[in-house]
Amino acid sequence: MQENTSQSSKVVIGLLAAASIFITILITFLVSSDDLPSAQLGGKDGQIGGDFTLHGIDGRVSLKDFRGKAVILYFGFVNCSQVCPISMRTMQAAVEKLSPKEAQQLQVIFISVDGNEDSFAELDEYATSYHPDFIGITGNPDNIFEVVDEYGAYFSPTELRDVDPSRAYRHSSRYYIIDQQGDIIDAMRHSATANEIVARLRTLI
Repeated sequence: MQENTSQSSKVVIGLLAAASIFITILITFLVSSDDLPSAQLGGKDGQIGGDFTLHGIDGRVSLKDFRGKAVILYFGFVNCSQVCPISMRTMQAAVEKLSPKEAQQLQVIFISVDGNEDSFAELDEYATSYHPDFIGITGNPDNIFEVVDEYGAYFSPTELRDVDPSRAYRHSSRYYIIDQQGDIIDAMRHSATANEIVARLRTLI
């Protein structure tokens, strides 16, 4: 009887240990997910968002250029083979659900974190392939890092860069919703649907 109790205790302890390991792995996955912003948010001033200036095919592009419009800001790179195409199609679908009048009050901006590889022409072709009004911009590494940091986003080269250039970066995936005054009001998860994005935009436009 005592032996059976001892074995039962060992089983319970084993199950508790396994559950503890599972929970630890789950928490680690959630914290490190590409869907989440980095832990250090808001850049030097601790405030998330703000104006910036990068470059596109037609020259300098600043967030303040779009005052009076709502903006969706998304960070990625042209050769991203999985996350970015899904996000771009989601934003495309969201814009297509808006009325023409509503769509005129919105600007989608795609910021490439791979300024060394993504040319302005490639960015323009990539962004406009999803919608003619989408804008693709980038900058030098210091400029990009500053904007990424200000928005609490995240990116880093992967160990697979030399093997598969299309997986050059691991990066966060969020839809940053910015109001007509240039203030960030939401950072919607990668899992957000086009309908959810439209509903959020309609609180602004």
